[in-house]
Amino acid sequence: MKLDLPAGAGKYDSKPLPAPAQGGSDAADVERALLDVAKPKGIELSGDGRLAQLGSFILAAFVANGHPPVSASIDTCAHHLGLIEPVPLFMIFGRGKDGSWTGALEDMLAGVPHGSSYNRYGVVTSKPKGELLAIAVLSSASADIEPVTRHAKQGGAIELRGKLRDRYRDAVLEVMRPDGTVSHVGEASGAGFDFAVPFPVKGVHRVEILARGPYGAEVLANFPIFAGVPEPSAVSEAASLEAPSAPRDAKAVENRLLVLLNEARSTAGVPPLAAHPGLTEVAELHSRDMVESGFFGHDSPTFGDPATRVHRKGLAFVVIAENVGRGSTAEEVNAMLLDSPGHRANALDPNLTHVGIGVVLDSRQGSAEIVATEDFGGVARSIDVATAPAEVLRVINAERVKAGAAELVVDPLLAKAAARGAAHFFGPPAPTQQQVVSTVNDELVRPVNGSSPIGKRMRAAQSFLFAVISLDRTPKMDRMVDPQARYVGIGVAQGSRPDTGPSTIAVVVVLGWPR
Repeated sequence: MKLDLPAGAGKYDSKPLPAPAQGGSDAADVERALLDVAKPKGIELSGDGRLAQLGSFILAAFVANGHPPVSASIDTCAHHLGLIEPVPLFMIFGRGKDGSWTGALEDMLAGVPHGSSYNRYGVVTSKPKGELLAIAVLSSASADIEPVTRHAKQGGAIELRGKLRDRYRDAVLEVMRPDGTVSHVGEASGAGFDFAVPFPVKGVHRVEILARGPYGAEVLANFPIFAGVPEPSAVSEAASLEAPSAPRDAKAVENRLLVLLNEARSTAGVPPLAAHPGLTEVAELHSRDMVESGFFGHDSPTFGDPATRVHRKGLAFVVIAENVGRGSTAEEVNAMLLDSPGHRANALDPNLTHVGIGVVLDSRQGSAEIVATEDFGGVARSIDVATAPAEVLRVINAERVKAGAAELVVDPLLAKAAARGAAHFFGPPAPTQQQVVSTVNDELVRPVNGSSPIGKRMRAAQSFLFAVISLDRTPKMDRMVDPQARYVGIGVAQGSRPDTGPSTIAVVVVLGWPR
């Protein structure tokens, strides 16, 4: 089954188009009812004609086939129209028994999380076979971007500039390449961002902007760029000739999501994840919390972020990651997560070894919607701690050269202090990271024969400690590429702690600034 796409936009743009209500006076009635229902709920909406065009596409498929297009087709059409946001929320409905549109719209908005950022709408009405139907489409426009081409040259690059709205800060840009690998392009502090996005190979590149909001990291934009390849003018739903049946059993959905997750890892050449009962319990509680508390995100107002929730359960993992998703089937949830570069990076991370999947079926809008949490944990593998400091130094110096800074020189005193600090991290009783850093710093400034051991050569030194699952996961920090820094000491140890589990890798880096 083929669905033709409407006329496409030449560029992505965050500015709305006029005519958000299409269908004459009936559409105007639906528009008024939507705004009247939304206002008391604190949902401030403005119209976007592109959402009405998207609604027409969805409604036409519904009339022709008896069910809406799958999420992937809706996603494709939305981006074809120049929208940058993730898949929007929509509902197809008729008048209530009282002749009004209000009841259906109340039901639609009842399932919207209270902290939702939905702020744009489009409505369409139609009379197929004499029956008046309406569709309302809601979207979250939370990032303003300068218009950017949807087509790029292979080997070229585009500038992606803009500003985060309202409550969002600290943009992160991830890109999924045509082969399915994910590239971390960059990060920006505050509300503004300016990224150069390269397209080194031919194919479709998926660009994603994430930012920190009230419920943790959130996807604000996710759209394809076509580099040296044509864009399709239609979508195929050959495998979706019938409406998907509503999920009835949460455990069955959890099991199916695990199968799909490990199939994707197998395709990517990554070892499968082992199901972990403790992580499953944490994930199930989070999905239930999201439904009952009316939010959607990683950071619970009641129970905290993923790491806090996992550690409160008494689980010891060096690395913790989380994906959350919504959809009508396990296949839809899995596909949407894998189409998100940030979520895909978690799903296919070879350093993650265990997963717990928790599903709750949310029926507040009449049909059962899957709300899923995937909590990942990683246990470190053994490393050669003797060669590890040199490996970390190579990584740091490569970043410095890339940033135009001179390579760091190993200082024996800093190296000894760093090595003792890394070993101290595993000493009883298990010290905090801040306690280890303070111990290292005290050792370097404590007077010996009346002066600091490093005082004659250095005006300052600063220590950092990272508990990681592998050396390539050592965080990159701005201070590491400070051009004024000249000396470095690196200590690496591996051991077990109650809070991070077996084989944790502790990396201590001490930077020194010359006088």
